[in-house]
Amino acid sequence: MPNGYFVDSLDLNLKYGEYSTALKSLPQLKNKTIEFGKAFSDNTYSGDSNKITIAKLVGLGTQDLAAATLVMNKLA
Repeated sequence: MPNGYFVDSLDLNLKYGEYSTALKSLPQLKNKTIEFGKAFSDNTYSGDSNKITIAKLVGLGTQDLAAATLVMNKLA
């Protein structure tokens, strides 16, 4: 069983893609889902190296920009 499910935007993932389809079969999945911003801003999530973490991203521009900036700074 996965340790956590991460999404970039719960609202957008509820409307689009595989996550919305998965919720139709497994409604309890929503209670195990954490938005990236919340997980890292208030330490909601603590991982377990023996379990799997799943991420589903729909592509929020601000998060894409932050990730690209991080990568570019590491390469510089």
